[in-house]
Amino acid sequence: MIRKRLRTDDIEISYLEAGTGDQSVVFIHGMAETADSCWAHQLAALSESYHCFAVDLRGHGESTVGAADATLEQLGGDLLTFLDRVAGPAVVIGFSLGATIALWAAAQQSPHVQHVIAMGGSSVISRTTAGFFHDKAAAIERHELRAVHEEMREEVGAMFKAHPDKANEYGARRIASIGEGRGYANAALAMARMREHPLQPQLQQVTCTVDVVGGEHDLWCPQKASDIILAGLPSDGVGFTQIPAVGHLMSVDDPDTVTDTLSALLVKANEPK
Repeated sequence: MIRKRLRTDDIEISYLEAGTGDQSVVFIHGMAETADSCWAHQLAALSESYHCFAVDLRGHGESTVGAADATLEQLGGDLLTFLDRVAGPAVVIGFSLGATIALWAAAQQSPHVQHVIAMGGSSVISRTTAGFFHDKAAAIERHELRAVHEEMREEVGAMFKAHPDKANEYGARRIASIGEGRGYANAALAMARMREHPLQPQLQQVTCTVDVVGGEHDLWCPQKASDIILAGLPSDGVGFTQIPAVGHLMSVDDPDTVTDTLSALLVKANEPK
């Protein structure tokens, strides 16, 4: 696994690359995560068969924040730039915010987005959730990082179900991933903006295959969120898989089952139509 960097107009995108298979697979993490913290297990396993890339989102991990404008369009544009300049045509696997970004990219009908696997994502948010994200961004703006860190530790505890013993260690990694917080605040405001500018209407423009994946005990993006995404997508080439006994942070809550699920969906993606 190699750490590399791509310089774009306003940021430096840091990413992990592993494997040399013919099929490119690009992994996109969620808020307050990194390529490594979210996808390390899956990269190690799937790079035996696929050419894998895992990207640090703008302002997360080792990617710079640049001229962030707090929009899903900019975060999605970063992904399309990465596909165009590095990965080429790929299966895009996104988790949480990463799933929303992947679905946005698919709605642009880019030939580089061949198939999307959207895990624990959403296409609309409630007023309460938008307020939650605004509060996070405001706390960063006030330089109240300690309070944000304490809230993160509490939130992570509710995001594990299969292995709650992992919460403390992962909480520390989550805190480290946001650094001084500008990238986290930018992502939070981009999600909050979906209250007035939902992704849902754009889903009808998606032409590639989409597999939606949900966690059985996900309190943050529950079954209802998956149902809404599925209702918005064209009916052809759409599937749903539920991973049992996991919470929101499914890729680290039960990494083996998630890896097996993704492996099966990737095989399906490469079957002759």
